[in-house]
Amino acid sequence: MRRQFWLSIAGVIGLALCAGGQGRTETEVLNEYIRYSNENIHGMLIVHRLIELYNQEINKYMDKEGYPLNFISNEDFEENIFEDNAQTYYRTSPHLLLARARQNAGKLNPEKKKGLLSTAQAMKNITDSLNNIRFSVEKNLAVKDLTVMDNLKELFLQLEQVGDLYDRYENSRKELLRWAQFQDSGTGNNTQIATEEGKDLASLLYQQFFDWSVHLNAVFDVLRKEQKLSIPQLKAYQEKSQALEKLLRSQMAIQENSTSKKYLESTLERLQQSTAAIEEYAKQAQLPEEYQLYGAAYYYYNVRLASLTNKYGSGTFYSFNQWLDREMPDRLLIAERPHFYKVLYPRQKEKLEVSASNVPENAPKNIENRTVVMSRSKVIKATTDKLRIELFDHQEVDGDIVSINYNGKWILRNYTLQRKPRIMILPVERGDNFLVLYAENLGAKPPNTMAIRYVVKGELNTLVLNSDLNHSEMIVIRSDW
Repeated sequence: MRRQFWLSIAGVIGLALCAGGQGRTETEVLNEYIRYSNENIHGMLIVHRLIELYNQEINKYMDKEGYPLNFISNEDFEENIFEDNAQTYYRTSPHLLLARARQNAGKLNPEKKKGLLSTAQAMKNITDSLNNIRFSVEKNLAVKDLTVMDNLKELFLQLEQVGDLYDRYENSRKELLRWAQFQDSGTGNNTQIATEEGKDLASLLYQQFFDWSVHLNAVFDVLRKEQKLSIPQLKAYQEKSQALEKLLRSQMAIQENSTSKKYLESTLERLQQSTAAIEEYAKQAQLPEEYQLYGAAYYYYNVRLASLTNKYGSGTFYSFNQWLDREMPDRLLIAERPHFYKVLYPRQKEKLEVSASNVPENAPKNIENRTVVMSRSKVIKATTDKLRIELFDHQEVDGDIVSINYNGKWILRNYTLQRKPRIMILPVERGDNFLVLYAENLGAKPPNTMAIRYVVKGELNTLVLNSDLNHSEMIVIRSDW
């Protein structure tokens, strides 16, 4: 029952293709590669939801609250999602699509053939790795003692690997498109189409949709970096969206085939919903409670926009591709956008109490004309003469730039915080040691915030420092050895 529910929501039934390779044009072969990438993305959605679930399960061992985002498990997807020999999820699986694309690659010039085959193989390696990791994480959750810090670290390393694999897939997807648009006279880029456009309305619609998709992908890139959408970026997208909506309505008015017209209607509806979602993000609308821990960029990218773009939500790219298959089969399809994965790290929740009176007598009171403050609770009791710390942006990555002063010396200058931790080894002297967060800017969402993760006596802990352009927060690392 859970599998049936998931399939009805995700819509991961693949596009049926004829098995024969006779008489295929170059564009048809190129579209097989694009379909391969798009179908992979539907399987990656399932892996994405599974890993989110396991991430939250892991955090329960560290007193971290979480919200169930779904109720699926690996038991609902027991075989390789991307191979699907039992034809449970697709009519034509990604692995079969790739095999057909390879079989018909002789239609391509040698350089393009080599580039596409190499890139597609890299994508297959990524999806196979994702499929293997989901089982490995589940197994480690079941059999390993997660009160042991090394076991927890191993699991978090696997989750970080998942995030890296999603990033690598997006890079491969872009590379695949570069090769698909490659011309004998040179290489195209993401804003060029390697087909000749006519002046009829359908061709204008195709060109306009492609131009709009470039701007939508630019919005995806902003969200992927967890940045704020600028006013010029928003206006540029809105202008393209309005132009595309006008052409869609014009084509719908003369569209004779009822099925094709339904695809255009679906494209228009999802286009309007996508624009509304992007405008909500720009206005910093309230997030659903279950996604508060993930941040606005993650929610709007993965939940809102991806579902309004890709096949599992009958989104704009999918619906328009369906129209292209029927009305303009000589054109390149639109490539869907994969999710990105963000590890949800546990962190202690504590109220920030800052007061100059909390600073120990021998601690610095000012650094470069800024008052040093601290919370009474922010003391690390180190048990060895070295302390390994990890510095990262624990919330939405918003461009915070920091410098770190340790015992009166600058050990890090002008570093832009990332979601991936920056590791440092600190020498711990006897007595009190002082680590100060100095804000070089305030980021998109003041104040400047940095998380510090560390292990003492086998326990993983996280402290959060906040600084602005007038105050620098400090923690005390006190020797206990």
